[in-house]
Amino acid sequence: MPKNGLWLILSFLVIGLLLTGCLELRAQAQTEPINVIVTIPPQAFLVESIGGKRTKVTSMIPEDGSPHTSSLTPEKLKKIRGADIYFRVGTPLPFEENNLEVFREENPELIVVNTSRGAELKALDQHYGKTKVDRADDEKKSIDNHVWLSVSSLEIMAENVFDALSSLDPSSKEYFRKNLDELLKKISVTRDKLNGILGAFVGRNFLVYHPAWGYFGDEFKLHQVAVQEKRDKPGARRVREIANFAKEHGLHKIITSSQFSPTTAKMVANTFGGSVAKINPLERDILKELVKLAREIAEGYRES
Repeated sequence: MPKNGLWLILSFLVIGLLLTGCLELRAQAQTEPINVIVTIPPQAFLVESIGGKRTKVTSMIPEDGSPHTSSLTPEKLKKIRGADIYFRVGTPLPFEENNLEVFREENPELIVVNTSRGAELKALDQHYGKTKVDRADDEKKSIDNHVWLSVSSLEIMAENVFDALSSLDPSSKEYFRKNLDELLKKISVTRDKLNGILGAFVGRNFLVYHPAWGYFGDEFKLHQVAVQEKRDKPGARRVREIANFAKEHGLHKIITSSQFSPTTAKMVANTFGGSVAKINPLERDILKELVKLAREIAEGYRES
């Protein structure tokens, strides 16, 4: 074979190999999962449900952590630097308020999404039974941060996650849409289940240690009454008030969050012959945990 012909064949082979390699790299880039960071595990549940195999999700706060006390670690900073998008809760959570600027400094290209955009936020005072914030300059601090503890808010947050992921990866929009529809059906089924458990108790009060469940109570026309006052342990007068309130309204259970020691709640419950149920507001599978909460509330009305 003439040398020119041999070189021509070798050239075509080299070009073919290069093109194949480029296509493989391009395909690999297209299938690389979106690196997502979220503040709390319930958000991770939403992102994983919608993003599926197209996302890799890291929660900054673990299920047994607290948005009030969790801090950044070298491992978290590494995750932030490698992230494509950050879903913040969007309320004045101390972790977000304290660290959002650090996120932006560590990763200037990081996309930040307010997951609760469009959800109705309420003042913490409203969930203590008051109608408005006492002072305008305290309004930001008085927002009830626990917006994700409502099935209606979870629907809104899911839609926001879908919109953000679809904007970041338009080629996967139909995949995200299918997953979103499945998630919304699951949330709807959960709502029906919660209505079935709590429907007979509309208008009643339920006791909690930390006021995390106001949005949940609002949705099912229940009113939380918090033992804790402004994140402080209750004094002797408050304990007497709660005991008298429980006896007057036929309440037999205090809901306590996993992030708090149950010792004080148990002490208060003992004053009226009640019990304590531990529920985790940061549980990853938040729908399952809300059903557990509803059952504990209902049992608290029935206990003798």
